[in-house]
Amino acid sequence: MGIQRSGQTSQVDFFDTTDQLVREYGQLQVLDDLIRLRAADLVQHPILAYPRSASHARSYDYYSGQDLNTMINQAATMLMDLGFQMVGLPLPSDLTHSDSSSQPRRNKSVVALLALSDLDMVVTFFALSRLGYIVLMLSPRLSGEACVSLLETVGCDSIVYGGSPSIRSTVGGILQRKLVSCRPLPRSSLDTKAEPRFFFLCRDRNPDKTALILHSSGPTGTPKPLFLTHRALMTHPLRGHGLTSFNPLPWYHLHGLSTAFQAMWRRKTAYMWNAALPMTAEHVLTALEQARPELIAAVPYMLQLLADDPRGIAALRKCTLVTYGGAPCPDELGDRLVREGVTFGGSFGLTEAGLVADSISRPEGDPGWNYLQFFDSVRPYIWMKPISETEPLYECVYLAGHPALTTSNSDDPPGSFHSKDVFAPHPTIPGRWKYMSRLDDRVTLVNGEKVLPLSMEGHVKQHPLVHEAVMVGVGKATPGLLVLRSEEAESDPLPDEDYLDAIWPSIEEANCQAEVFAQISRDMVAILPYTAKFPRTDKGSMIRAQVYQQYAELIETLYTTEARPNGGLQVGLAETQSHLLQLCWDELGISISSVDADLFSEGVDSLKAMHLRRLILQQF
Repeated sequence: MGIQRSGQTSQVDFFDTTDQLVREYGQLQVLDDLIRLRAADLVQHPILAYPRSASHARSYDYYSGQDLNTMINQAATMLMDLGFQMVGLPLPSDLTHSDSSSQPRRNKSVVALLALSDLDMVVTFFALSRLGYIVLMLSPRLSGEACVSLLETVGCDSIVYGGSPSIRSTVGGILQRKLVSCRPLPRSSLDTKAEPRFFFLCRDRNPDKTALILHSSGPTGTPKPLFLTHRALMTHPLRGHGLTSFNPLPWYHLHGLSTAFQAMWRRKTAYMWNAALPMTAEHVLTALEQARPELIAAVPYMLQLLADDPRGIAALRKCTLVTYGGAPCPDELGDRLVREGVTFGGSFGLTEAGLVADSISRPEGDPGWNYLQFFDSVRPYIWMKPISETEPLYECVYLAGHPALTTSNSDDPPGSFHSKDVFAPHPTIPGRWKYMSRLDDRVTLVNGEKVLPLSMEGHVKQHPLVHEAVMVGVGKATPGLLVLRSEEAESDPLPDEDYLDAIWPSIEEANCQAEVFAQISRDMVAILPYTAKFPRTDKGSMIRAQVYQQYAELIETLYTTEARPNGGLQVGLAETQSHLLQLCWDELGISISSVDADLFSEGVDSLKAMHLRRLILQQF
C-alpha cells in the first residue's frame, strides 16, 4: 500500500524544511551536539530507552538528554582516571591509505570499542567522542585476527572492551597477535556521583574531521575501515520522520546508529534491543508491547519472525511506519506485509555515502515497496552505470560533490565511489530502482549475515565432475548451491542423486572451511546440465545478478521444497529427545546438556536454530 506521511515532508521540499528543523531542534555540527542540544532543552523528553533487565524485555528505563549528558560526563571522568586524555581529531587523510603497502601510522587519538550494543556501550561511545577520540567500532562477531587487521590498518593500539565471555575471548586472541592497551568498559549510572571536569571546553569542532570508524568486509572477506566525519554522521538525523523508533540492530551497524540519532534529535524516544537476549518472536513482541513505537526499523529477519506469528502482524499494523534495512527484504515477505495492511517501505544507505534512497515516500496506492527512489538532494551525484548488454542491470556510482560521500575508490570519473550495488529499473516508473545484489558477490541472508561464496564455489569447481557452481540464497535463511555438470560428467550422465553422491565429499570439504551460517546442506543443492549457461562479462566473470534472474524459478523451488516436512521418522518421545540431542551434536557441533536446557544459553544462536529446524523438517 502507498504511504501517507502525515505531517512529514516530501523529498522535493527537504532542503526547504531543513532550516526549519534546525531552528526547532538545533544545529548539529559534531557528534557531541546531539547530546548537548537535548540536555539544554527546558522541557526534558526521554530520548533513549534501554531494557531494565538483562533477562527479559518486559520493561524499559528511560533517559532524557540531561540524564545521558550526566552519564556521559561520568564515563568521560572514569576514562580519564584510566589514563585517557583530551585529544584533537586527525583529518581522514591522516588515517586513510591509498597504497596497500603503506605502513599504518600509530594514532593515539583512535580508540577501539569492542562491546555488546547496550547502554554502557552507548554512553562510552559518546564519552570517548566528547574527549576528542575517534571511535573504532568493532563488531563482537569479529575474530581476533580480523580485529588486529583493523587495528593495524588505522594505527590503533587502545581498546575499551565489554565483559561478556565471548568478548574477553576475542580480546585474548587480539593480545596473542598484537600488543595493545586494554581497558574495561566504564559502567555509569545516574546514581553514581562523579566530580565534573571541564573537558568539554577543549573541543575541536571541525565537522570535517573523523568522528567514527565502522568496518565492513571487503571483497576478500578481510574487514576494511570506513571513515565517517562528523558532518557525514550528522546528516542522518535530518532524514528522520519525527517518530519514536524501535531498531534491533546494534550501534556498530550504521543503520542502527542512524535510526536512533533520527529519533533522539527530534526529541523522540529511540528504543534499543536488549543485547543480552536472543532475537525470538516472543522477545520481540514483548519489547514492542512495552515500547509501542511509532516506527519499527528492522532487518528482514526480525520482520520474518513477526510475520510468522499471528500477534506479529497485529503489532506491525499498529505502527505508523515499518521499514527494513541492513539486508534486502524478500519479495514474498514484503508483499505479504503490504497485503496485511502494514505501512511498509524500505530505506537504503551505505556507510560511504549515508542514506540515499527509500520507498517510504512513494505515492499513496503505490504497492512498489521494493522499488526505491533516490533523494532529490542525492540524485545529481548518482550515475547508474550499465553492467550488462542483455539485462537492465546497473551499478550505482556516487560522484564527487555528494555531501555525505566519505571516500573515493575510482578515478572514473575522478573522486567517484563505485558501490558495487546492483539495481534494476522499474519497468514503467522512471526514477524507481530495485536493489538486486552486489557486484562483489556477497550473498546476504535474511538476517543480515553476509556470505562470501567465492571460496565455496571455487572449492567445489575443482571437482572434475563440476563445471560451475553458484551460491544462491539472497534474502533467504540459508544458502544453496547451483551446480553445473562438467563435460566429462555429461558424457556419461549419472542420475542426480548418484551425481550428488559423487561430488558431495568436495562440498563437505568446503563446508569445513566455512562458517556455520555459510555451509551448504545436501538438500540445498540443485543439479544443472552442462548445456546450461551462466551469464558472463567480457572478461569471463560470472554476472551473479543475471544468474539469479535467469534461474529464479529453480531457486524458488529449491527453497519451497526445503520448507516442507519430507521426513518419515516416527519414534516415541524418549527416542525423539535422544535423536534431537544427537542431531545437535552431529550437525551443529553443540552438546546440549538436557532436553530442558535453554538452547540460547547452550550456544544455539538464530542461525543454528534455523539449521536445526530445517533438519527436523527433513527427518520427521
